[in-house]
Amino acid sequence: MDSDESTDLINWAHVKHISEISREDQEKAFEIRDKINLILETCLLLPAEETKLQIKQVANLRKEIEKLGFFINIEYAEDDYKRLIATIRLYTLKCKTEIVN
Repeated sequence: MDSDESTDLINWAHVKHISEISREDQEKAFEIRDKINLILETCLLLPAEETKLQIKQVANLRKEIEKLGFFINIEYAEDDYKRLIATIRLYTLKCKTEIVN
């Protein structure tokens, strides 16, 4: 999927401009991102059949971060295609800007 196509997944009613997102909400988003990355790392250590709970946790955290005006992108790490990482992106109606890796 082209990265531009992923914007179709955003609930535009919740989209904010970065200037509208408080420092506190930005910090919350970073904390959520860190939790998601920890869960993804844990999943690497578990057999596939035991990761259902972790996947559900990631889905719930993803909803939390979208309420803050961010979108979590989960993709394979460039240096290790077995490892998934989450990055935070802020989408606006005019453009999308990656603010954190």
